[in-house]
Amino acid sequence: MSGSKPVTSAEGYSTIVWLPQVEGSWALPLLHERITSFTNPIEKAVAQLKQVCEKLPTRLAIPNSNLDKW
Repeated sequence: MSGSKPVTSAEGYSTIVWLPQVEGSWALPLLHERITSFTNPIEKAVAQLKQVCEKLPTRLAIPNSNLDKW
């Protein structure tokens, strides 16, 4: 069809990484999963954080002061 834009599909992904150093240029991926059409990004992030926290030897504190700026 002349003049129409192509239809593309994109899949969303959610990745949780470990940053071993405050200053540095690399991160170790802990979980990298596709966000399906049956869930939304926040639900996926919550599920991933639960999975990661279950395996941590200590509790994880996640500050939320900047979430409204994302």
